[in-house]
Amino acid sequence: MQNILDDDKCGKKDYVATGVEQALVLPATRDETCKWNITTTSHREIEITRVPSTAPVSDEINSKDQCVTVYNTDGSHWELGQKICAEQGKNHFTGEAGKDITIEFEAPKDPSQMMSNFKVYYVYDTVSDERCGQVPGKPTTTDQYFMVAQTGDVIPKGLLCLWSIPTSDGKGIRVSLDVQSPKTDTQCVAVANADQTGASIICGKQQNNTFTSSPGKGALVAYADELAGGTQQSNFKIHYQLDVATKSMLPTMLLSLSALFSVYGREW
Repeated sequence: MQNILDDDKCGKKDYVATGVEQALVLPATRDETCKWNITTTSHREIEITRVPSTAPVSDEINSKDQCVTVYNTDGSHWELGQKICAEQGKNHFTGEAGKDITIEFEAPKDPSQMMSNFKVYYVYDTVSDERCGQVPGKPTTTDQYFMVAQTGDVIPKGLLCLWSIPTSDGKGIRVSLDVQSPKTDTQCVAVANADQTGASIICGKQQNNTFTSSPGKGALVAYADELAGGTQQSNFKIHYQLDVATKSMLPTMLLSLSALFSVYGREW
């Protein structure tokens, strides 16, 4: 490692990761080795990428020489540090939960090799909070549930969780919440198909407490304080199971069609 020259050429040194992807812009003139610190809240992992997550494949992803080194700021597990570049399959790093990250750029030793300016993107991982409840197993036709928070009667302030529930056999996933109005009226989660289509919000209210993913698609379930208006929430259950309605109705539909054929078949 080279000595870090802490001068104005490196720009701002400290950044805070949030749930919104942000860009760290390397200075246009770089002839020193610079480092930047990205902090996070406890329980969160920081994700570092060389291209934005929403960007299509472009020339930037093939800029193999545009690299930075990332590692835990506290120096622990140095062996987990790695170099990420604008190259497909090598442009992503995820830190350890609750660990701040240092990003380091080493300027080319040969001034003639100076490259064009580039950005590094950072965001905290919203699915890594170990305080979130765990999905106990693969969905079946029997009801199962998990708690929003892993433990406790009250959901910790700032908890942000995302669960992915896979499906099988071409079925959808039915997700539901208990209803005990008005106590459960503000107990809400965001839900969607696994491909993020069909997104909606369900709460512990009659006629609004169930979501069923499309046939053959798993379900995504997310919890955030914002869904409850930022108010403190009691811990609550999220139920899930394979949706059998589509398949269980099939024999009935076939029987009905058979009856129609028998009645009207001679006229067809």
